[in-house]
Parts: sequence; structure tokens; C-alpha cells
Amino acid sequence: MRSESPIDIQIPDGLDFADLKLARDPTTGDISFDWAPIEAICEASGIDLALFEDPDEDTLSELIVEWYAVHLANGGARDPVQEEMMGEATDDDSLD
Repeated sequence: MRSESPIDIQIPDGLDFADLKLARDPTTGDISFDWAPIEAICEASGIDLALFEDPDEDTLSELIVEWYAVHLANGGARDPVQEEMMGEATDDDSLD
């Protein structure tokens, strides 16, 4: 059972999770993505983009996780990078 997210997001029509272009560098493990979809979601949702530009990545991660949940609920394809990141987050939580 998934807990409710405090972020209420609106996904603009025509925007797909794949537009995020989520990728992981195989050497460094660094994550990269396209900011344009995040900007579009913020605009559609009335959320200040600055909220997600904070060096603390928790808020941005929460937005991406929420978007991914909506994406899957609407029949979207699984994203291997997002699945891997969520698995790592679950593993980290179990160590706490």
C-alpha cells in the first residue's frame, strides 16, 4: 500500500515519463534527466520550480516517484532506471 504524497501534481497532456530521459552513468552512478518535464509539471500544478532546485534532492525525488506512480497507474511502461533507484531507496530504508 502506497502512502499519500504531500505533492499534488498535474501531468500536462502529452507529457510522458519517458520525456524525463532519466539515465544513470554506468561509471559514476550519477543520475541525469531533462528538466523541461519537471518545469512543465510545476507550471501545470502551480508549484514553484525553486522548491525542486534545492540541493536537498528529497523533494525532487518525491515528485519523480509520484509522477512515476501516476504513469504506472495509467498503464505506462516500467522505467528501468526509476525501478533501480526505487529499489535502492527501499534497501537504504531497510538499513535505517
